[in-house]
Amino acid sequence: MSATGPHRLRKSQQVSTNVGVVIVDDDNAIVVFNDMAEHMSGHARDDVMGRHSSTVLPMEIQTPLSQSGEKATQPLRGGLHTLSITRRDGTCFNAELEVSSLQMQGRRLHVITLRDVSPAEGHVLGDGICATIVHETDRGILVLDGQSRIMHANPAFGTLCGYSEDEVAGNDFSILFSGHGRDIRTLQQFRQQVGEGNSFEIDIQARRRDGTNIWLRAAATPVHDDHGALEQTIIILSDVSRDRDLRYLQQDVVEALASGLSLREVMDFICRRIERIVPDVQALVMMTEDGQVMHPIGRASLPKAVVAQYDGARIGPAAGSCGTAIHRHEEVIVPDIATSPLWAGLADVPLDHGLRACWARPIILRDGQVAGAFTLFSPTPGHPSTWCRRVVGACVHLCMLAIVQEHARQSIDRLAHYDGLTGLPNRAWLRHYCTQARQHSLARVIMVLNLDRFQKINEAMGHAAGDTLLMEVARRLRHALLPDDILTRTDGDEFVIVTETAPQQAAVQAERLLRILDAPL
Repeated sequence: MSATGPHRLRKSQQVSTNVGVVIVDDDNAIVVFNDMAEHMSGHARDDVMGRHSSTVLPMEIQTPLSQSGEKATQPLRGGLHTLSITRRDGTCFNAELEVSSLQMQGRRLHVITLRDVSPAEGHVLGDGICATIVHETDRGILVLDGQSRIMHANPAFGTLCGYSEDEVAGNDFSILFSGHGRDIRTLQQFRQQVGEGNSFEIDIQARRRDGTNIWLRAAATPVHDDHGALEQTIIILSDVSRDRDLRYLQQDVVEALASGLSLREVMDFICRRIERIVPDVQALVMMTEDGQVMHPIGRASLPKAVVAQYDGARIGPAAGSCGTAIHRHEEVIVPDIATSPLWAGLADVPLDHGLRACWARPIILRDGQVAGAFTLFSPTPGHPSTWCRRVVGACVHLCMLAIVQEHARQSIDRLAHYDGLTGLPNRAWLRHYCTQARQHSLARVIMVLNLDRFQKINEAMGHAAGDTLLMEVARRLRHALLPDDILTRTDGDEFVIVTETAPQQAAVQAERLLRILDAPL
């Protein structure tokens, strides 16, 4: 098969039979402007009638005054010209202009015909140029005949799929398919869209010669002969396996977020998946609540000793890759842990486990707060690849979504189980606490405290004063109770205290609390 086979993917030169006509008088004013001239130039007839011809026509066909005297008797250059014409919207097209003159009722007129020749230029490539492009591109290219049989395959196709041109020549295009159940539907879609005659893209799960599967994106262009019959289909193939891996990762994490998994389970899942699709890396997700110290929240295969080194580590300008990224609010790439000043005093543990490089990106929430960092360790010194950085960018976004969801879950839980005014646990929390199994048999004593005449205070002084009273009562009770005692607000003016003590001691404690509340507010 000739190496120049793909040159047939050329648009045949087509010359439009539609001609624009512009007629100007001896003063260069436009007197005729036909429909095709309107279409070509984008100018409306009413806007150009009577105006100077340079409004529409290029200056190159104008006759300079120095050649024609003070009064131009031949305002336009006669003959055939190929020039660029600027449309009303600022775009350009190549036109063939023919200028001729005629006498009509004592007037001298100049007739300009315009023919758009831009489609015929720049679209037809020589056979040698086409062959070079097809041979040198890094995209796989197949040329199919009218029956979808492979006529030509370029070298990049061999690199992509492992087949030589001789091995696939004459076979139906479907030889590339992997044998998956979806292949029939994909093949039907391919043939239907080829039949419709428009360019299209379709993803194909293909099988390489070595038996491995690969996802290919096929950009197909049907080519027809002068009679409209399908002559060829040109297919440009690119490997999108990684794109699909990343898409599946994102879909699976979103499903995990919707399934009710805990934040730690989601973060562990993200770390496991990134280690599957990015070779030779180990992932770690760190979180911080106060911007001062950090704690691990997700890991996969990273050694426990390395994770333990981070647990409770302080954040700062030289706190390894992760702590420094949180401190700086920006990505930190350390190509060699052994020589980096950011790892001074911290490098021994990762180096002992064969980890040489570390890259970290902060997890920044929508309000600008830095919630943690996504970190990758590598056994090979160097910078992360473009693919690695792309995946990390996606995972950082997923981590952000997981943290935002966890914050929302905590907020909802707090609204459901804590009093919004005093911050104390509410009746629902107390009910759940009382139904939990206990590990010891100490007696629990429950004290219920109500505020007398609370409603009259609300009526006389307003609810703001009532709220102030409730918050002060809660503050006094907190300070008076033991650390293991539980204080809740279960109703408007009702507080419940749970303490693990003997009933006689609880009675003494109750008297003490009443004396504390006797102090005026």
